[in-house]
Amino acid sequence: MKERIAKLIDLKTILSLIVIIAYTIMCFKGIVEADYKDIVIMVMTFYFAKKDGDK
Repeated sequence: MKERIAKLIDLKTILSLIVIIAYTIMCFKGIVEADYKDIVIMVMTFYFAKKDGDK
C-alpha cells in the first residue's frame, strides 16, 4: 500500500496539482490570463495522455 501511495505522489503529480490549484484561485479572483489557460491545458494533456508503453 505504501508503494502505491509513493508512486502516486511524484513530481509530475505535485506540479500538476499546483498548476490546477493556482488556476482555480485565479478563476475565483477573476485574474485569469489567456497564457496561463494554455499552460493548464498543456499540463492536463500531458498528465492524462495515454503512453504507448503502458499496459
